[in-house]
Amino acid sequence: MTNYRNHAPDVCPKHGVPFERMTSRKTGFSFFAHVTRYGGLCYPPKQPLTRFRCAECGKWRRQRTTPSNGICQYCRATKRKPQNLPIKLSDELVVTTAVQKMLIKKAKAKTPKARILRVTDAISKYIFIPFVITSFPLAFLWFGKLAPLFFVFIPVWCLVPPVLVILMLQLITRNPRVRRRLLVDEKIRQLAEKRRSDIEERQIFYQSAEWLTLRKKVIAEQGRICAICKEYIKDEVDITVDHIRPRSKSPYLALSQDNLQILCRKCNSGKGAKDWY
Repeated sequence: MTNYRNHAPDVCPKHGVPFERMTSRKTGFSFFAHVTRYGGLCYPPKQPLTRFRCAECGKWRRQRTTPSNGICQYCRATKRKPQNLPIKLSDELVVTTAVQKMLIKKAKAKTPKARILRVTDAISKYIFIPFVITSFPLAFLWFGKLAPLFFVFIPVWCLVPPVLVILMLQLITRNPRVRRRLLVDEKIRQLAEKRRSDIEERQIFYQSAEWLTLRKKVIAEQGRICAICKEYIKDEVDITVDHIRPRSKSPYLALSQDNLQILCRKCNSGKGAKDWY
């Protein structure tokens, strides 16, 4: 996020006095301000906050300036984007690590757990609560005023028995977990195959003569003004013809001229398949 004091403003809108570049005595950084008649400093007005959804964490953020890559300052400062390396699922299927992560999440959501796995996962999640609750009464009952044993017993009682119970549950549910893992792997391969077929179908559609002819007609009629940001699109590469109702949800409107609009590449990327008007 760019500091608003690092921009060179023209004139103070409040006092009508031009701003001057000054240097802080404590930090040594330069900024813009002007001296009022009372001896104080008047700084440039702050830029308005803009609201946008972070492309990394998916949360709505407010910043002075919207980043070009769509990542908020918190994710940019605390997270390092991993390398998007290719991964071979089979002899014909190759996906990247980001796509594999998305497919694993979808496959686990579409593969239901067995009842024994749901029960053991719930037990493993809340197994520490009864041991923590009973640690202080048992320590006081068994050891009384023996302070060293009293403070040694509490962490041992809260950690060792729950871990043993979790290991026992993992041993009991080993076969159901292996079967579910095989089902998840098969579902991942099915989703990857479906994704590849969708990509091939999309490439065939956008390279067809019907779509190219309709695209030229829409650009000639609607012009080069983006329908969302209302800005003129200068570069030819940034002109995109977008489906108002997404083609994945309404395939019968794929070649309907009333369902098409001109968008710049940035607005088209932010719109996605969920937002339609």
